[in-house]
Amino acid sequence: KLLRRRASGWHWTRRERAADLADIRGGGGRPVQIVEEGTGRLLGTVDAAAAHTAVHEGAVHLHQGRTHLVRKLDLDDSVALVEQADPPYSTV
Repeated sequence: KLLRRRASGWHWTRRERAADLADIRGGGGRPVQIVEEGTGRLLGTVDAAAAHTAVHEGAVHLHQGRTHLVRKLDLDDSVALVEQADPPYSTV
């Protein structure tokens, strides 16, 4: 049982906090790592659920004031490969 009803209301019964058992920020799945193709440097991560809109092939990714272009999105390996670029467009 996760909850127990008492006269004063519902009470959590487990030792762990309820917040530790749920990911309220992500949409599930492994986070996709954003990796600089030439150096292998990890620039950041994005939720798997947001990968198709945030790091699709051709997407522009900003990292510490530098513009990168997503060259490949591999959802099987949970990685988006990027390279520093200056494309004539931006993406959302």
